[in-house]
Amino acid sequence: MNFFTNLMIATGNLPNINTGANWFTDVVEQIVVIIIIAIVAKFVAKLKIGQIVIAVIIGGFVYYTIRNTETVLGWIEALLNTL
Repeated sequence: MNFFTNLMIATGNLPNINTGANWFTDVVEQIVVIIIIAIVAKFVAKLKIGQIVIAVIIGGFVYYTIRNTETVLGWIEALLNTL
């Protein structure tokens, strides 16, 4: 019986259907941050300041887009409506 209790405790933090989307976006945000840190570290090693700045700006935009998808889609829709 102790095994099943430990198993239930171990799986208590896994996502379910309701929180799956939030869990997925959190994982994608973490992956984006890790990739940007790796790219910036590579550019720091080569001392390429311009590419560091560009990587941080693009990474920030991608992170913001993932975190605030509805806002960015609203901006795109408004832009397309003005054309």
